[in-house]
Amino acid sequence: NRKDCCSSSLKTPPPTTTSLQNQNNNDNESLDYDDGRSNGLVLLGVICAVAVWLFSIPTEFRRSSICSKEDAAVYDNCYTWKQWTSGISQYYQEGGGVQFDFSIDPKTQAKNAQKFSSSQQ
Repeated sequence: NRKDCCSSSLKTPPPTTTSLQNQNNNDNESLDYDDGRSNGLVLLGVICAVAVWLFSIPTEFRRSSICSKEDAAVYDNCYTWKQWTSGISQYYQEGGGVQFDFSIDPKTQAKNAQKFSSSQQ
């Protein structure tokens, strides 16, 4: 009785790499395999749209930091999330349009000029 149980499994040859690859390919086709590229493309599109939009808002908001209420009261260019969103909302309500501005912050430009001039000496 034991001989009948195991004899058929012993006679079956082990699967080859090619047969396993074919089996995997057939499984992928039957399950409508999705590798995530379509989701990634949507995410990439959204991120690129946000990046382009950020260059179209006024520089006072683009160059600012999101801070707590306490820090926003103390530091320049530091807004709470609510102040930042309401400021941008107000900009659009007052007729602000899309104006791309790729300028560099004058403070940053001055610091970089100072660093480069000191490194060249």
